[in-house]
Amino acid sequence: MRYTKKVDTWDEFKLEISELIEKYREIEMDETFSFPGTIYFRGQSNSDWLLESTLYRKVGKIPVNRYFYMIRSVSNEIRSYSEPSWQIPSPDEIFETGKSFDEFNFPDLTQKQYSYMVYLRHFGFPSPLLDWSKSPFIAAFFAFLDVGKEQDTTSVLVHIDQIKPSKANWVGSPMLIALGPNIYTHKRHWLQQAVYTVGYQYDKKLDKLLFSSHEDVYRGKDKDQDILYEFILPVSERGTVLDELMKYNINPFTLFQTEDSLVQKVALEKFMNYGS
Repeated sequence: MRYTKKVDTWDEFKLEISELIEKYREIEMDETFSFPGTIYFRGQSNSDWLLESTLYRKVGKIPVNRYFYMIRSVSNEIRSYSEPSWQIPSPDEIFETGKSFDEFNFPDLTQKQYSYMVYLRHFGFPSPLLDWSKSPFIAAFFAFLDVGKEQDTTSVLVHIDQIKPSKANWVGSPMLIALGPNIYTHKRHWLQQAVYTVGYQYDKKLDKLLFSSHEDVYRGKDKDQDILYEFILPVSERGTVLDELMKYNINPFTLFQTEDSLVQKVALEKFMNYGS
């Protein structure tokens, strides 16, 4: 289920987000027990963009085991430069993933190499993982950082994973899985308070499990799971937003900690009020 709302100011946005977090803060199991709800945030500098993973934008739907073969084929080259010893499934394990699956739980093979997939995602390799943040302010920073001069609006999106104790799915329909932050991977993951969602779908004709579209899920009518709120903000608020967030130490350098991000940070400080 997808909801869209335009807000006129940064202060109005912060109020809306505060109310939304309070609304979905807990999932009640019964009258005596509840657990924290899963709420993720994502900034997109262009409010016209569809919400899709880099892999889906590159090739559309693709069999899960085919993608796993791809990232396995580049693993030695990646490991020769990166420090971690990534856990890489064997060809036999990958083959079996394409044959068997649980309709309600994503394959264990993804969990096994989740850290490796996150590493690849942070360095630009096409990925089925759509990255979010646990922080609405980090999401807002990315929404406003690189907006174009010709744009009028940008957007911050909010994913509510579920409001009941469990998720359900019709056989063969697209579904999203939320993957949490607790993994060993590149430090950017932690600096950005990153979390991820992945879309998948079983194709009966192909008899294969596919990485699929996020938008197909959000276009559904289920009000109890995979809920998306999109807040559209005016680009004219950019100076106000970035100035406040940088005072809270949210800037390119704190989110990437590289030499070029340091230069981007000091340039932003000097030229924030010029241009868009």
